[in-house]
Order: sequence, then C-alpha cells, then structure tokens
Amino acid sequence: MLVAPIALKSRDDIQTSLKALHNQMVIARSYMRAEEVINAHIMLCVTEADPKADWRGIMDLAERDETVCRKVVWMPDTDAIDASYEAFLARTFLAQPWRSLQAVLNAPLDHNQGLAERILERHGLSAAAAKRWVELAEAYKDDPDALIPQLIAAREELG
Repeated sequence: MLVAPIALKSRDDIQTSLKALHNQMVIARSYMRAEEVINAHIMLCVTEADPKADWRGIMDLAERDETVCRKVVWMPDTDAIDASYEAFLARTFLAQPWRSLQAVLNAPLDHNQGLAERILERHGLSAAAAKRWVELAEAYKDDPDALIPQLIAAREELG
C-alpha cells in the first residue's frame, strides 16, 4: 500500500501526481507475487484544495481508474475531521462493519449437527446406513477405490 498526499490545484497537477504515484506502484508491484497484486492500493489524502471548486468528479475518476491499482481518496473536512474520516473508512476495504453489528448466536445456519445424516436419510438411506456412511466419510483418507465398495456394502447391509 502506498500512502501519499495530493493537492487539488488543477487537473494537470493531479494527473502529474497520479502518474508519479502509478510509476512508484509499478515498481512496488514488481516485488510482489502475482497473488499479492490485488492488495496494491494507493491511499491519497487531499492536503489542499480550492474551496470553491467541486473536486468530486475528478476524485471519482481517479478512484475508478484501476489500470495500475486501486486508489481511494480522502478529502478531510477540517470542520468535522472525525466524521469525514469515518465516512472515508466506511467506503474502503478498511471498513469493519462487523464490529458494530450484534452477533447472532444459534442462527439457523448454526444448526448443522447431523446435517449430512439427515440429507442421506431424506434421499433414501436408513438412519443406520446414513450414520455408517458419515463414519466412513470421516475416516476417508485418499483411496476412493476403497471407499466406494465400503459405502455400497453399508447400504446393502443396513438398508
């Protein structure tokens, strides 16, 4: 991750700054493994901007340009720095919404004890055969040629 300041003075200045940052990221990516490249980001913090200009469009274009890597831009609001930072975090991969949610224990997806056996029974195996199939599957190592005859034998024996 590359973190850099950016001044919003003119469109040309921004493009020049972004080009230099892209060059730095290209160098950084050359040291990354292929599976790490997706984690390459440039975090930009606006250090100065013309207060009369509307920079949202240019910032949006910069963020949507992912030719080298993803970019996110934070334009701090000096009157509400904490709120603007929280809003910035909320729209990035740094957001952690699970911290503010109440955990739900004992949800329907948590009721999976015996699920495999119930499914096997629903598809025609007896309870004893389903239980044996699960035992065989849990003991299964690397030899499907040995497992299949065991499953067939359990079905024939236990129904």
